[in-house]
Amino acid sequence: ALLPFKILYLDELIFKWQSKQEAVNAENFPLLTDYWNEAEGIWQKHRKERSPESLIDRCDYVHGLSSQLSNLGDRVIYNKSGSNISAAVLPATNNTIIDDTYYRVATRSLAEAHYLAALLNSDALQPALFACRNTDRHFDTLPFQKIPIRRYNKSNEHHIALAELGEKAEKEAAKCNINEEQTNKSRSDIRNELRASGTMQRIDEAIKAILPDYCDQLTPPPNPK
Repeated sequence: ALLPFKILYLDELIFKWQSKQEAVNAENFPLLTDYWNEAEGIWQKHRKERSPESLIDRCDYVHGLSSQLSNLGDRVIYNKSGSNISAAVLPATNNTIIDDTYYRVATRSLAEAHYLAALLNSDALQPALFACRNTDRHFDTLPFQKIPIRRYNKSNEHHIALAELGEKAEKEAAKCNINEEQTNKSRSDIRNELRASGTMQRIDEAIKAILPDYCDQLTPPPNPK
């Protein structure tokens, strides 16, 4: 589950991947042959006419799997839909694979990842982010289309401050005592802890220096430049 500045838990999967062909090569993985053949049979039985022809093609649909395995740099992930955006940093040292209920944004550095996570989690931008949603539910990539979020500039003092605050918020979120069985409450608990410590307010102030026209706005200004 994804919380502000924190990933609550992850499902674990162990596999070896060199290519699609290698992944299903029975000689390389003899103990998995029966399991894979059974799964392939279920896929063939239930797949729709326009679905990928094989199960491995479905697993790597539009290169959703192989592209992540070949480019595990610093990333930010955020939820595809919901009432509010929650975002967290996945550093290059974390080889987590993201499924299609989340979006991932590759960043050029860990500082840029903390900067972006702070922007997406901030209280100040939530009204504008909320207004970006499609069909009253899905964020998709619309925040980046409707809000002029700039790339991280390591020479910009406001960007540097926001990145540092994002890293600070992540450390505070890691220490927050939450109930793992109550995801929605956990999101609120983390935000409340960050407000109580003053970190969220400092994040909002930093963002107001970067995107003053988009903070606390129910509707983003039209046609951002």
